[in-house]
Amino acid sequence: MLTAPERISHLFRRAGFGAAPAEVAAWTAKGLAAAVDALLTAPAGPESVPVPSYFKPAYDPDKLVDAQAYWLHRMVTTRYPLVEKMVLFWHGHFATGAQKGNKPPDMQQQNDLFRRHAIGSFPALLRAVGKGAAMLNWLDGARSSRKAPNENYAREVQELFTTGPGPYTEQDVNAAARAFTGWRVDRITGAVQFEPKAWDPGPKTFLGHTGNFGLDEVSDILSSRPETAKFLATKLWRFFASPLPDSATVQVMADTYIASKGEIRPVLRTLFLSDAFYADAVIGAQIKSPPEFIAGALRLTGLPASRATAYMCTKIGQVLYNPPNVAGWPGGAAWLGASTLLSRWNLGEAVKLGLGQKPQPALLLQLDTPAAFVDGYLALLCVPPVTDTTRAALLKLVGDRLPTAPKDRWELARGLIRTIIATPEYQTA
Repeated sequence: MLTAPERISHLFRRAGFGAAPAEVAAWTAKGLAAAVDALLTAPAGPESVPVPSYFKPAYDPDKLVDAQAYWLHRMVTTRYPLVEKMVLFWHGHFATGAQKGNKPPDMQQQNDLFRRHAIGSFPALLRAVGKGAAMLNWLDGARSSRKAPNENYAREVQELFTTGPGPYTEQDVNAAARAFTGWRVDRITGAVQFEPKAWDPGPKTFLGHTGNFGLDEVSDILSSRPETAKFLATKLWRFFASPLPDSATVQVMADTYIASKGEIRPVLRTLFLSDAFYADAVIGAQIKSPPEFIAGALRLTGLPASRATAYMCTKIGQVLYNPPNVAGWPGGAAWLGASTLLSRWNLGEAVKLGLGQKPQPALLLQLDTPAAFVDGYLALLCVPPVTDTTRAALLKLVGDRLPTAPKDRWELARGLIRTIIATPEYQTA
């Protein structure tokens, strides 16, 4: 069973990008419920995060690597880590990419849409996604008309985004495709507009409902389905907890979704306060995605995101704004392979180099014994509980005596941080 501080650490690894020891101690004193409520607090609009001034050459919104680096910068610096975690979730859920007519600004516009609705109303988010340039281009809705309704989004919105396979028929797909017609994207500006003449205004029967439906009505029918509640609850469990859903907790999450009319915040609160979320089987069961892995290391060591870290994210296996297909990234064990593991280990070396030779007081822990030194840096990097084998290897690296000179101790600390980032436990959340 986890101690109270271990629960807080686990919560912040999963619902954010980790927490420093002082933050863990502060929230332990306030209690788990208070920590969960703080994470579930979000700004009224997207958090204002200036573009990094250190980009040389200057930030270019039309370059994909700059858009990726800026998003990593947001993850590293945000005051609302759960919001950014949910932006990652929605990006994988409503998977669209910077191709098929989409440009980096289109993707960032969708990214901000996810941010506005991150832990809010799923019905509102679903309506907005269907009218966004990124999705209209990605699944060919921008070319759909009453004379030739395109079924791509009509099919995927049910199979991948809401109910999952099962409740709908080909007739429902056709009816949804007709309802979704009429939306157009300006190829120059990326602006979206509705053209009534291209929309099919006729009566449609969709999942047992009949009416002159458009995109909003079909989206709302899908959002209210019990299958959608279960589908989203299961997917949120797998994203935040473990690959194997706890059926009882997932059902309570789904019931909460229905009772709240599709609000995501109470669903997440149910998850984060459940005993199942802190069960032994969940601890260390989640492999960090590339942006979680990178942003967490940078955030906890005080290093900035950059184009280099965006390239590293790609090398580790996740090209932000370019999912492999409409189903998104498979995640889990798929994040780990021979080439991606080497790139993950290289992050530790990059962090060591980034920290430089000069001792940094905030990171140079004043501890008396090798064991305390190892445990201190494991806590600093918010690492899940490590095995005896890992701890023994870290103790061997530190040696029997700690250096007394600050420069020598800092060199040892940098090497320890690098090695911790390469441990099996650090790959998990």
